[in-house]
Amino acid sequence: MDMNVCHKTTRHTGGPKHRAFSNRVPRQILLTLFMLAVFVPVAAGEATVRIGLYDNPPKVAIDKKGRPYGIFIDIINHIAGQEGWSLTYVPGTWDACLARLERGDIDLMPDVAYSEPRSRRFDFNRIPVLASWVQIFTREGRTVERFPDLNGMKIAVLQGSIQREIALDIRHRLDLRFDLIEKPDYPSTIRAIETGSADALIASRFYAYIENNVNLKPAPLILDTSTLHFAAGKGRNASLLAAIDRHLSAIMDDRDSIYYRSLLGWLHERPRYFIPRYVIWTIAATGLILLVILAAAIAYRRQVGAKTDELRDKELKVRSVSEKLRESEERVQSSLLEKERLIQELYHRTNNNMSVITSLLSLKSKRIGDPTTIKFARDMEAKIFSMALVHRMLYQSVDLSRINIKKYVDEFINVSLELSPRLAGRITFDINVEQVEILVDTAIPFGFVLNELLTNSYEHAFPDARQGTIYISIFKKKAETLHFTYRDDGIGVPDNFDFRDQSTFGLQMIIEVVEKQMRGTIHFVPHVGLRCDIEFPTTLYAARI
Repeated sequence: MDMNVCHKTTRHTGGPKHRAFSNRVPRQILLTLFMLAVFVPVAAGEATVRIGLYDNPPKVAIDKKGRPYGIFIDIINHIAGQEGWSLTYVPGTWDACLARLERGDIDLMPDVAYSEPRSRRFDFNRIPVLASWVQIFTREGRTVERFPDLNGMKIAVLQGSIQREIALDIRHRLDLRFDLIEKPDYPSTIRAIETGSADALIASRFYAYIENNVNLKPAPLILDTSTLHFAAGKGRNASLLAAIDRHLSAIMDDRDSIYYRSLLGWLHERPRYFIPRYVIWTIAATGLILLVILAAAIAYRRQVGAKTDELRDKELKVRSVSEKLRESEERVQSSLLEKERLIQELYHRTNNNMSVITSLLSLKSKRIGDPTTIKFARDMEAKIFSMALVHRMLYQSVDLSRINIKKYVDEFINVSLELSPRLAGRITFDINVEQVEILVDTAIPFGFVLNELLTNSYEHAFPDARQGTIYISIFKKKAETLHFTYRDDGIGVPDNFDFRDQSTFGLQMIIEVVEKQMRGTIHFVPHVGLRCDIEFPTTLYAARI
């Protein structure tokens, strides 16, 4: 808040002593007024605070009658009442409000995400008002699960926002090819989706609370996290920011304060990016109902068996009992179908959560820039994807216990090449895999082994941009045994190389997983390049569903 002090100068006449005194007094008065202007705050009853206002519900917005509302508005109104401030709201677009704040035309701006570039232009209050993250919202029917899925898309974003800065940074760091359509306000971004000029939207998590006519869904890609604050012009209104922090500290410690009442009022229908409690309770209740019905059916059948002679003379009663048993069996079947639907939902959410983890790993490794960290992150992405792919295929499958190993191998290889674009055009694959169904408990360790073998070939078998071929063969050797042959025509290994006497994590993991977890056998065969023969049983585990 700007404070201006007006000074009035008065002429004096008289002798030399009086003139000397009069020359000294104005300097002292002026110095005193200057110290008061700098160090003494304006009286609470005289303070007028100008607040920037733009449309971004439910944090800050303007209703149809021009009245401000939202979480930040509730908080600043409360603080103003405590401090005796008179608030003046100045509406405008996001860019216009930031420009006014920088010029000093307004004193405070709510809902400003902190970033290093912005900290050089503005001052922020110390305590974050809200935590947020930036993610992708897409129209129903458009699937975005990985960052490469953004290529070729037109994405709407708020002009001058932190989301725009993050989108440009992601596009540069990950070498993506999508177009940004910048709009001055959120209603314009919504219209871009409605008219088809944009395929998706980059916004904060609070976008899910905006009521609109566009059927959008959040994608499992978190671009960045941020904290939201009140901001002031650089070097101005430090007393306002200090007062805001003082009140925030108090109301955040009070469960019944305006802060928590506002959050409850505006965010009562918050998006859920985890397994909701009602799903867990529904599963538990369904299981309990199944147990009760099963126990009742067993008890009832025992009674029927014990009273068979007596019930022969009571045909009508027997028919009634049979009808009740039929209804009970129908309820059991209905409950089992509901259980299958819930398990499918769990597989789907597990796959989404793993996609979010891989996205965060990729984003953080790119920011760090350390080659070792990037390699570690890519290895972890591949391992996580090998598990996520199993859950995705189970979600899409009619049988919730088994997946097709040929489809799994084909899709896994395609994604592994996407994670290693430098190998494009250099490595070809010769794949001969039978259409075999394997259980999920076998598919996950098999994915780990396949990932390690491919990683070894990618990193060591074809140095100096050498071209080559990787051969993969899987077939049933016996009714309950699969034979898996992996071979590449790379540079191979030195003579007398003992694969079991190595300290590398990859080889140790392959041998441990095959022999101890899959209960199989593994042999490394001397060959041009590397060859590995693995046999493992398909009946080690039983179907769970």
